[in-house]
Amino acid sequence: KRYKLAAETFSAALRYPVTRCKKTMLLIEKAKALTGSNSNEKALEAIKEASGIKKDCRFSDYKICQEIGDLYFKLGYAGKAIPFFNQTVDTVTENSDKMYLKFKIAQCYLRLNKAEDSLALYNEISNLNDPFWSNLAKEKITEISFNHDINAQMLN
Repeated sequence: KRYKLAAETFSAALRYPVTRCKKTMLLIEKAKALTGSNSNEKALEAIKEASGIKKDCRFSDYKICQEIGDLYFKLGYAGKAIPFFNQTVDTVTENSDKMYLKFKIAQCYLRLNKAEDSLALYNEISNLNDPFWSNLAKEKITEISFNHDINAQMLN
């Protein structure tokens, strides 16, 4: 929970010569620490730099793209998060990981006021009969429908 100190530590580590891939990971960790200390503009700068150099690396760990997507989402840039989540969906093998990522993409669509796209993904997840993800998706579908009904009544 000492985010400012952590961000300073990652900044110091970035001053040393490291590979581009290691630099990408350090920038992601720095961005996480900066978000924790509400330095969102600096976090966004670190994420942009990380996403710019990550393409030069071959990561065996798909979580790099997921973490960049999570950071963009947390900072309120749902549109920028979607491509990173989509890229990760294409590389994961575990169904639970795919469902998590599709759920995050659906949340992004919802934040972007694309309810139909969001509902389509939630429906896809709910039809997979996974005890956790299907039920969570069904709850989101119900919530979206409820909010839609409330908004329609308010307009009348």
